[in-house]
Amino acid sequence: MPRREATLAAAWWLGVVAGTGGSRPGLSWLGAVAAVAAVASLPAAVEGLERRLIRDALARADGVQTRDAELLGISERVLRYKLR
Repeated sequence: MPRREATLAAAWWLGVVAGTGGSRPGLSWLGAVAAVAAVASLPAAVEGLERRLIRDALARADGVQTRDAELLGISERVLRYKLR
């Protein structure tokens, strides 16, 4: 698969993970394209996207981790693990 197609496929998947549905490009999808293009590997791109989503959710939840986990649709335990 050529690099551009791989980048777009990875960005589509990150858009699905980020909740944009993958089929409707939005700011999150465009951010995912930039994230994938800027890093050398998909795992690094996913980690960067997770960090950004957690940071944004913490800001919306005023730093309350319980609410943050609810916004992200993950358990508090997973959130604590990812915050390490």
